Amino acid sequence: MLADIGLKPIAALLAAVALAGCGATTVQTTTDSVSAGGRLAFLETASKSSAVLVDVVRPSFQAGEFETASATARHATGSVPGKDVRFTADASLVRHRDYRIMFAFDPLPGATGNEICRARAQRLDTDRRQNGTRLFAAFCYRGESIGGAKVSGPDLQGPNDPAYAKMVKTAMSALFPAAGPNSADIDDGRTLDSIQLSPRPRFRFNPLDGIIN
Repeated sequence: MLADIGLKPIAALLAAVALAGCGATTVQTTTDSVSAGGRLAFLETASKSSAVLVDVVRPSFQAGEFETASATARHATGSVPGKDVRFTADASLVRHRDYRIMFAFDPLPGATGNEICRARAQRLDTDRRQNGTRLFAAFCYRGESIGGAKVSGPDLQGPNDPAYAKMVKTAMSALFPAAGPNSADIDDGRTLDSIQLSPRPRFRFNPLDGIIN
């Protein structure tokens, strides 16, 4: 888990949106996320002169992971309010490969953002005993979660299902919300608490404290 030092744990955000003909979707941001302004600043670094990598693990339908990740990148592109950020599943098109958005399908209820970010290196267990789909989107720097959003929605037919596109866009809007004109959370886009964000995040990892400056 990321250290409390230099972070602003945010309260869980619950919102419901209607999906025309597709059931209901709910979204919750994880409480160990960097503040919204910090996530946007990290995203600015990740997307500088590059698309941002999207990865998918264990989709709940028959499509393969790369096919699902490609569709997910299409759904995610254009979903960050006020930002012209492109997403891709093709790592060869990405300059800043330490960053990625990882989407995991139906992880165990107690799964953490770090576990989602490390799902390529460590097995991620799933729980598909319930109806519907649970999607966990984590914004990752290497194996550390910068922020996460959990989205619940209906059963899905495939990566091009409009309900899945809505779930992806909902998750992205929760991870990277629009900044209001009086938002103190955004600061000047360069610093967040004790994490230095410009020209690029500079982290020191402490095995007990996580990410500190």
